[in-house]
Amino acid sequence: MKDTHMKKIEIRKKRAYPYTGSHIAGSRIGGSKRSTKRPGLRSLSILALCSMLALCAIAMNMGCAQKDDGKIHIGITQIIKHPALDAAEQGFMEVLEASDLDIVFDRQNANGDITLAGSIADRFSRNKVDLAYAISTPSAQSLVHVLKKTPIVFAAVSDPVEAGLFDSWDARSPYLTG
Repeated sequence: MKDTHMKKIEIRKKRAYPYTGSHIAGSRIGGSKRSTKRPGLRSLSILALCSMLALCAIAMNMGCAQKDDGKIHIGITQIIKHPALDAAEQGFMEVLEASDLDIVFDRQNANGDITLAGSIADRFSRNKVDLAYAISTPSAQSLVHVLKKTPIVFAAVSDPVEAGLFDSWDARSPYLTG
């Protein structure tokens, strides 16, 4: 009985992922080996880059749509409450709050409702936000459809061209980044 049991264990070790062929290449599903030394460092770098781009967009747009109170108004929208999306929002806000700028955040959540995402975009247009931050593809699509001359930074969008945010990678809007 022990011999049969030992043979099963050896077979399982050889075929870690039997249907992917990954045991041959020595990689995980998806074909990439990720470092376990610093998890989340890439995400943090991307978030810092997006935040810097947002600051640049604000600086370029300073006199255009700013309200009389002298503060910078930033609209933040996400499609649902989710830990990953919440972390993107929190990191974005922390980086901007660390700057010397006087910023007012208008945080909105569509609670999974596409119609509400469109209403949030309309709200940002009426309130003339200086910058909009979209966290998710549906939120970004709604903002791009409504806000034509307002800088938009997006996150959690896997393919902006496929989502219709850009026509192509070469023909992008000067008001949209992410």
